[in-house]
Amino acid sequence: MSVAEVIKFQPKEVRMADLDDGYTRIANELLEKIISSQLTSRQLNVLLAIARKTYGYNKKTDWIGNKQLSALTGYAETRCSTIKNELINMRIVISNGRACGINKNLTEWNINVTHLGKTFTKTSKKTFTKTVNSSLPKEVNTKDNITKEKRNTPISPKGGKVSDEILELENQAKSLIEYYNTTRTAHCKNHDPFLKALKKYSFDDVRMVIDWFAETGKQNAKPENICRMTRFDGYLSDAIKFKQSQKTYTQILDKFNLICGEKLGRVDDLTVDRIHKIDKLIIELTKKTDRPLDAIEAYFETLIEISTDLDIKNPATNWEMTFDYVLSVTCLVKTREKYNRINGGQQ
Repeated sequence: MSVAEVIKFQPKEVRMADLDDGYTRIANELLEKIISSQLTSRQLNVLLAIARKTYGYNKKTDWIGNKQLSALTGYAETRCSTIKNELINMRIVISNGRACGINKNLTEWNINVTHLGKTFTKTSKKTFTKTVNSSLPKEVNTKDNITKEKRNTPISPKGGKVSDEILELENQAKSLIEYYNTTRTAHCKNHDPFLKALKKYSFDDVRMVIDWFAETGKQNAKPENICRMTRFDGYLSDAIKFKQSQKTYTQILDKFNLICGEKLGRVDDLTVDRIHKIDKLIIELTKKTDRPLDAIEAYFETLIEISTDLDIKNPATNWEMTFDYVLSVTCLVKTREKYNRINGGQQ
């Protein structure tokens, strides 16, 4: 007689959401606008992911990589990039360089913008680039028993249907030209230069170069100049270096706001001129230390500690200490000298 084995199953763990584990603050009016906007499910998911990565950390905007959006939504990174740009084109999401966030100016939302992810119509097929367009069969009068559907089906040069990859590249190129126009208040129509670049580089690489041109004072460069293939690799290399250095600039800006913001006023914008000043400041500090970021933090603290109200603002001369002045090597040197006079030590 066999004895049945009793197997004890572990009780299934129950996960309960709790505000104590963190929460995301969002204005009711904004939430209601999102609900009524009739976004696609993918657009809604990416938008909520952006809200989680910004409002979830009490930030209006932040640098959010496609990898982060992919981790939250489960979509491929390239798909997240395309959807995010759809939201930018609809003015639902605002973008400043690599930082993005939800546009709180609800009147600017353009819900009627055609979703870039939907299937091309017959009209949109006519706007294909020469490479794709040359492969489309001409519509001619014929007595052959060929259906209209077959005559209008795009085919590749090898005779097959246009692949999803070609359609996706076309889609991304259109998204890039719209992004270029939005960030520069331009009105360019031809997206061929970006399509050419996308055949060799990723969507994020091309967009990074677009941003790099704008953020380094070359925002007037035309798409054909940005996508010059003989130089694009060098552009991308410089853009990557610039992106890495941007983290340093942001850290310095945050340190200034934390230490000096109360007395000197908070600063939100990193202009090209300020970036150049930070570079010069770092070069000056590396003459005495191999940890310039720590030295800049100490400099800010010392400046606030030894500066009088008259040093910060002089009503007689209308002079006022600003972030731009604090970034100057002149201010650094004067702060060192004043500290040494007061304390008789080295700074």
